[in-house]
Amino acid sequence: MKTGSKVLATLAVTLSVTVATWAPSLLTAGASADARDASAVTADAVAVAVGAESEQTSLTASGSVSTSLGDLKVPADASQAITLGPLAVNLPATGATELVGGDAVVTGEDTSFVVDALPDGLRIASVLNSADADHSITYELGLPAGVTPKLKSDGSVDLGVASFATPWAVDANGKEVATEYVVTGSTVTQVVTPDADAVYPIVADPRVSGCLIGGWYPAMCITYNRQETINAYNSIAWGIGAAAGAAELCSGIPSAPVKIACKAGVALIFYTVIDSARNAYNSGRCLQIRFTYPAIPAILGYSNVVNC
Repeated sequence: MKTGSKVLATLAVTLSVTVATWAPSLLTAGASADARDASAVTADAVAVAVGAESEQTSLTASGSVSTSLGDLKVPADASQAITLGPLAVNLPATGATELVGGDAVVTGEDTSFVVDALPDGLRIASVLNSADADHSITYELGLPAGVTPKLKSDGSVDLGVASFATPWAVDANGKEVATEYVVTGSTVTQVVTPDADAVYPIVADPRVSGCLIGGWYPAMCITYNRQETINAYNSIAWGIGAAAGAAELCSGIPSAPVKIACKAGVALIFYTVIDSARNAYNSGRCLQIRFTYPAIPAILGYSNVVNC
């Protein structure tokens, strides 16, 4: 990654992905025993890995629900794409989607998938039923133009308008299983690497949550790594004007419309951005900026400091 006077943001090349269109149809009612088992195994794994969740969101019979990132729509045909606001996610699965207690479940001989709606996004749990299951689970994504997945140092994946949280996996005994994401173009693959003592089924979990301003308005996020944060601070902290500073901070974005929205948002809150950059520089952390896309004058931008 280049460093210097130009600060590189975490948005990369323009991405164009063709995904199947969601059509409203009812999920399969009267769930099968396999679907109920997959849902129960997932609930147990989530409780072990992340603890009890205070907020719950349930899919309707049509496979849809509103989240802070936008409407979540899960198709009855698993070969079609799940959509979440500006995102689309294709499961590596086919067949009918069943409704189990507000979750969508797709069962398979070796691997099942449980889609859980969350207030700020969704969780897609893959349940590996045996050692014969594919331990590399690939999700093909549809993202806004100008955005491509970017793997971060904490193992999460930046999607611009959202992110895949740092992955986890646990076996049937609640034991942690090694896992990581691999990003290739428009796909994110979760690789699960159990040791010889792992007990199946193994549950592996990508959680997708949105980038928001004020906790409710969907936005585009740019998180600068440590070196980029240092470069940003050195570039904007010494008397540069808001317009020039915004142009510098948004210079690494290849998509012209996204860059325009970034400059509008950053210019409006530029002196707050300087404070955030200074805080990040002095604390050994990283700068993050958020802006609406397309630009909304009343809710343009926000900046904060995050762990690198």
